[in-house]
Formats: sequence, C-alpha cells, structure tokens
Amino acid sequence: MKRAFPSHQRPRSWTLSALAACCAAGLVSCAGIRPDAGGAAGGQASAWPAGGATGPSGRSRDGSGGAPADPVDARAERCDDAGTCACMNVSSLGKVAHYGGNSDSTDAFQQYLNTKSNARMTLLTNRTRLSAELLASSDVIILQALEDSEYVGFWSYGQDEIDALAAWVRAGNGLIALTGYGGAPDEVDPDNQLLAFAGISYGKSDTFASCPDNFCYCTDSSIPFSGWVSGSFLGAHLTAAGGGPGAVGLLHGRPITCVDTADGPCQIVARDPQAGVVGAAKQVGKGRVFVWSDEWVTYTSQWGAVNTHGPDCAGHTAGEIYDVPQFWYNVLHWLLPDASCFRIADPVIVID
Repeated sequence: MKRAFPSHQRPRSWTLSALAACCAAGLVSCAGIRPDAGGAAGGQASAWPAGGATGPSGRSRDGSGGAPADPVDARAERCDDAGTCACMNVSSLGKVAHYGGNSDSTDAFQQYLNTKSNARMTLLTNRTRLSAELLASSDVIILQALEDSEYVGFWSYGQDEIDALAAWVRAGNGLIALTGYGGAPDEVDPDNQLLAFAGISYGKSDTFASCPDNFCYCTDSSIPFSGWVSGSFLGAHLTAAGGGPGAVGLLHGRPITCVDTADGPCQIVARDPQAGVVGAAKQVGKGRVFVWSDEWVTYTSQWGAVNTHGPDCAGHTAGEIYDVPQFWYNVLHWLLPDASCFRIADPVIVID
C-alpha cells in the first residue's frame, strides 16, 4: 500500500465508465473509421466518434486533428479468435497499484485504453513465464508490481526469459517500466533484471517522499511534478485545465540510472533537482523502452476528478493541474511510432 501524507484528506473515487471494447467484431480498419459496436463488451456503443470531430480549442476527439485516414500501417492491427480487433495490444505484467488509505484504484488507467482508444489492455497479475510465444501477442508490455504481494514474494526471472524480452523489444515492440508500489526497496530487483539489456535501472532510495507545500491533500497525496526536459516527447502538449504547463503526480518513487550502450544513447525526458532522473527512454534495436520513477500516473484519483476537497483546494486539484491522458498518449505514441492507426477519443489530447 502506498504511503500517504497525513491530512484532512477526503477519499475520492472517480472512474471512467466502461463504454465499449476497443474494436468491433470483424476486420475493421482503425485508421480514423468508427467501427460498428456489435462486438463491444456489454453491448455498449463504441467510444469513438465518427470522422474528425473536434472538441474544445479545436482538439480532435479521435486524435487525428481532422486529418484524412492514414496510409497502410507499418504495424498491422491484431484480431482475436472472436474477430475483435485492436490497433495495439498492451499487456500489463504484475499486480496493479493500490492505495488502501484512499480506496484508490487503477480502474481509470485500464478503462481509458480499453474504452477511449483502439488499443486493448490485458492484465497478467500472476507470475507468468516470459516466452517468445507469450510476448508475440503484445505490442507493448508494462511492468508493474512484479511480486506475489506487497513487501514479499518479489519475482525473479531466468536468463531465457530476460533474453526473450530483450529480443521482443529489439524486434520493434515497446516496454514500459513503473515502480514505487510499496515501501520495500527490493521491489526494483525484478525490474532491474528485465531492464538490464537496455542499460537502465532503478535505485533503491525513496524519492518524492515529502510534500513541498500544504496542498498535497488536494491531489490525494501525490506531489505535482512538471520537470519535463525541454524538447523531449514526454512533456509535449501537457497542459493544465486552467492553462499553463501540465503536471502529473508522484509519491515515494525510485531514482533511475540510464547509461549509453551499443544500442544507443539514453534520452532523459524528466528530471528533478533532488530526485535526479524521473523519466528515461531509449531506442533498443527496432524497439523502444520507457522507464518512469513512480506509479501514480495509473491511479484513478489522478485522472481529472472534480474538486471534492473544498474551496481551499481551488486551483490545486488533480483535475486542475494534471494532464495524465496526454502523458500516456505521449508515451504510447513514442513507443510505437509505426502504429499510425492508434486513436484516442478524448478532446483534451493534442496529437503531433
């Protein structure tokens, strides 16, 4: 359970409703075409709008900016045995984040991809052997809490599994690593095993451990962070709801070390004066790796909820200062630049 700052905080629960499965039954192109909703989960209508409808400030609701349909994608969409198709398959390995103090969850993160985009996210919460066959069904892998339970049972991987993951990335796929799920420093050990091929690792010290002001209860304990390295993909278009640079929240993360390797140089995309490297990225072969210092970008409370903390929090809530949807779009777009079929039906996202 992630530790929180003591305060007069009031729990907040906000989830995105499950609108639809990411693609409809049958082979339907993801390139700007709204599929029929017949194959959607629960029989609900698709979340994608038709065409290039624009939202506030002229932002495109389907992520296309009103542009015409893309040419044939270098990365083909995937369809399962039932005929349900997705532009990209995202597999999450490990336990998802949880925060018992606020009864928080990661429902918004999971549902965001499954209902507002033509990606599909699958959770693999138990220890699963990494093999070429398992990895072949995914375009993006997210490493979450690689453990049996908090503080105990941290997973360990064999060299054949490490080699399989490295080969899968080098073949042109995307790997994301998150950490900071609990208080045990050894939580980073399995991540470091799997990231070694990329020359990236987590340290075991505790970063973002104290609130710098009296407003962290307004963001459900997370510390606002906006230390985007100038010119990097990660901070592009992040905008607070009220204007100004957009932030995301962190709490009790881990430092990152990234070294240049034969595959290429490190790209530092986020940095803090005290915590050091907060976000790092690297191209490895034809694939890409993104490593983030924390896991609060997956929590439901961080995804634009309304202010339930009272007038003292005006201008300081997650909904007013964070731009988590743009953060995740930037990450996925950078990881799979050849997936031009990727669409997100969200008016707040700016597409390059």
